[in-house]
Order: sequence, then C-alpha cells, then structure tokens
Amino acid sequence: FLGILPLAITRRKYVIIAYTSANIAALLLFFYFFRHQLEILDSAVAEFILDNTLSMAIVGTIAYAVFSINREALDRAEADIAARKSAEQDLSFSNALLKAQAEATIDGIVFVGNDKNIISCNRRFVELWDVPPGLLETGSAVQLVRQISAKLSDPEEFTRTVNRLFGTADESLLDETPLRDGRTFERRSEPVRGPDGAHLGRVWFFRDITEKKTAEKER
Repeated sequence: FLGILPLAITRRKYVIIAYTSANIAALLLFFYFFRHQLEILDSAVAEFILDNTLSMAIVGTIAYAVFSINREALDRAEADIAARKSAEQDLSFSNALLKAQAEATIDGIVFVGNDKNIISCNRRFVELWDVPPGLLETGSAVQLVRQISAKLSDPEEFTRTVNRLFGTADESLLDETPLRDGRTFERRSEPVRGPDGAHLGRVWFFRDITEKKTAEKER
C-alpha cells in the first residue's frame, strides 16, 4: 500500500522513487536514535532493517513498474480523448457551416433517409411548400409527399417519380414541376452516400423558377 500510494497522488515517477527512499531512510533513522531505548539487540535490528529495506525496495520496484504501465495507458487515453474532442469540434464546425449554407441558399432543401423519414430541411423548403409545422414533427416523408402533391398540376407523376427514386440508390433527377397556383419549381434530387459508400438516403432541391419561365415566354 505504501508503495502504491504515490501513484494515486501523482503520475511523476520521481515521487515514487523519493517516497520509497524516504520510507527506508525513516526506518534507518528510527532505529539509529531509538534502538537503545527499545533495548533491541544489534543483530535483531540489523536483520529487521535488512528485511524491511528489501521489502520497501520490492514494493517501490512494483509501484514503479505499475506506474510505467499505467503511464503509457494514460498517455494513450489522453491522446485518444484529445483526438476525439478535436474531431467533435471539427464535426460541429462543419455541421454549423453546412446549416448556415443551407439556410442562405435560395433552394428549398430536404434530406430523406432510407426509412422514408425526414432527416432535415431548411427554412426555404418550408416557405416554398408552405409545410405545416406539425407535419415536420411527424418526420414522415410519405405524409410530406401527399402534402406537396396536392399543390401540383400533376400529382400522380410527382408521386410516381418520388417512389421510383426511393427505390434506387444511383439515379439522379433534374426537371421542372408546375404548380396549380401558376408557379414552376425546378426539382433536383441526388442520392446521399456515407464515407464508406453506404447509401444513406436522398436529398431534394426545389427552386422557384417562375420568373425565369415567364421571361422566356415573353421573348
């Protein structure tokens, strides 16, 4: 216990060495000054000091060995923690940057996972399609498609296209979607893959190109 105590107090190896040496020195000094008062034979004192000195040396050696092993483990753990914190900070920054970019764009963006649940969408998407807050809270892309389809000139075609794209992990889409209120949206969709190539879902972009289409007709 006496040899392990410094390890619990500090991680510096010199403290362990100094602690063990101090215990041995204290033992020697004790018998040097008090052996006459205790009336202990010199041979018994020498034997006792020798035994305890060896014991303290062994304990100190064990403590130092344990310290060396623990120090390496602690250093690795600290390096892992530092790397993890750095990665988390980088990820947090990247997510914040992506969110800011998504909110700044003129496109309405929605990301839907493979399970047909809404992962995220930006404010512009909600504005373009006038999506009720309660619908987004459900997270159901199926209900979202129903909501959007009701605003389109050809809701059946839109639903067929969405279902077809949900069934493929490779196809991209770029076309135009006329709405019943006279607006026209450009519609684009791309599959989303993770770093390992796994298919994570699909992202959709919608842009109001009504003014562009009107200008083209007036030429």
